[in-house]
Amino acid sequence: MIFGKWTPFGTLGAALLFGVGEALAIRLQGVFAIPVQFINMVPYLLAIFVLVGAIGKASAPAADGIPYEKEIL
Repeated sequence: MIFGKWTPFGTLGAALLFGVGEALAIRLQGVFAIPVQFINMVPYLLAIFVLVGAIGKASAPAADGIPYEKEIL
């Protein structure tokens, strides 16, 4: 949610970017002679780099953490 800045389309974009990283990791498993565990880190590293570099400061919604109480009429 932080990656998508608490918006539906931003979160969709974040999920798609993570999916591309996951697909890239699957494709790279047979190409390089490095352990699979390092290649499986690709989507997570990609997400960290985007969070650190491109997103900047994202503030949470004002109502985050406040429980919803239904009004009884």
